[in-house]
Amino acid sequence: MAASVPPFAPLGIERLPDGNTLIADYGSFSSIPGGRALEVDSLGRLIWAYIKCDVPSLHTARRLANGNTLMSSSLGNKVVEVNRDGDTVWTDSSDLYYPNEAYRLSNGNTLITERNHNRVIEVTLARTIVWSYTNLDGPHNGNRLANGNTLISDSNNNRVVEVDALGTVVWQYGTGLDCHVAPSGSATATR
Repeated sequence: MAASVPPFAPLGIERLPDGNTLIADYGSFSSIPGGRALEVDSLGRLIWAYIKCDVPSLHTARRLANGNTLMSSSLGNKVVEVNRDGDTVWTDSSDLYYPNEAYRLSNGNTLITERNHNRVIEVTLARTIVWSYTNLDGPHNGNRLANGNTLISDSNNNRVVEVDALGTVVWQYGTGLDCHVAPSGSATATR
């Protein structure tokens, strides 16, 4: 009889500087998912794992410069940072609702995309919101660009937007992004 293989649903991946790959495993879509983060080398060998199953619906895992791992737990409504030993060193669960992306910014703050609160927020380590953009519907994958603007997939509005620090849309693209409409021959972006 074959051994039971735990459910595996990778939602987030990151290639690390040493060539290893960090995988955010959502868990099972058919039951309450546990979620785990796995680091594998180029041969597929397991190098590191976070398997405590306390990050339900793990959507993304990002390796930080200090070696810790930042994870967004969508159904757990939290963002968690753990060290290499798997100890939690920082958590933000203050009024988060389905966070599906988290990035640690160069200033030490964390950029969090919350699908069900329809916003992207920047929070300090003390969990104070210092920036937000809320003119969204079901956002995913907010990330800060080198120019200081924030690029966001505004999923339910079928567009991608780039907003500046004041929340002004400086660029957007939405041609053919609705999966129910065939893309036209010409795409347009607006500035």
